[in-house]
Amino acid sequence: IIVKPCIVGDLRRAKASIGTVRGVATVAWELTESGVTMDVIVPANATAKIHIPMVGVENVAIEESGRMVWHDGSYIHGVDGIHGANAEGAFVTFDVGSGSYGFSQRGA
Repeated sequence: IIVKPCIVGDLRRAKASIGTVRGVATVAWELTESGVTMDVIVPANATAKIHIPMVGVENVAIEESGRMVWHDGSYIHGVDGIHGANAEGAFVTFDVGSGSYGFSQRGA
């Protein structure tokens, strides 16, 4: 499953669900004054690449459910289900397993 929001123009939020052979995958994101929040559900026995947009800032900090997972350009280990991350263009991409994730991005 690939989650990669496209934030354009005055679009401030979006939400979507799709049925897969593993179950329903959902995503909801919102552009806030401080950055981007994104809630993702990856169905059981599935994996996903979740692309968090950097929204015009070079150095971002990203938390998952209140725990720092990206800071100073590096992935921070320690959250169950997140297997790694790297910066790709205007996104930080997380490799995750099944579960529910609540990401929040802001300038560091």
